[in-house]
Amino acid sequence: MSAYTRLRALLPAPPLLLARVVSINETEGTSLLAIPGGLPLSALSPQVSTGGTFTARGTSVPVDKLAVVRAGVIESQAPDGDIVDAVIGVVSPNPDGLAELALVGTIPNQTAIVGVPYAFTVVPYFTGGTPPVLFALESGVIPAGLEGNALEGTIRGIPTAAGTATLTVSLRDSTGAKVIAEPFTLTVG
Repeated sequence: MSAYTRLRALLPAPPLLLARVVSINETEGTSLLAIPGGLPLSALSPQVSTGGTFTARGTSVPVDKLAVVRAGVIESQAPDGDIVDAVIGVVSPNPDGLAELALVGTIPNQTAIVGVPYAFTVVPYFTGGTPPVLFALESGVIPAGLEGNALEGTIRGIPTAAGTATLTVSLRDSTGAKVIAEPFTLTVG
């Protein structure tokens, strides 16, 4: 059994390939990589061929070093020496270096007045994530006359009836990460 075959058995989910970094473009956040000749074709994505070059997102691996690449993203630097007995490293869930999706604080309770324009944004209470991000109403019903905007993270409009709503909002990013805020109340008087 070849070292490459044994390595594939240890690592999850193809397509995974090892390629040598030829150059780095810091401006675009990409690296040009060369696939070593003689690499088994089963290890390659259909878009690249053995001995060829391709561009991947990420700049964390230095020039002339071997990189672990999956789905067009550099995950880590492959260790020098016998790759079967070495630790490959931790797969970064955030290869672009963006901040992890998180809550910044608790959304305060809100007050609106019937017939008076109202606008509130939940954006300051969330941070990070891989764009595009979408806000959602997890539970509760927005009071009559108001509406939510998933792209802007706002609740706005002119309330038409008095009452209290308990609302829970969430933010989901393009990677599927999701954060749900604690419920807050919106009282219309």
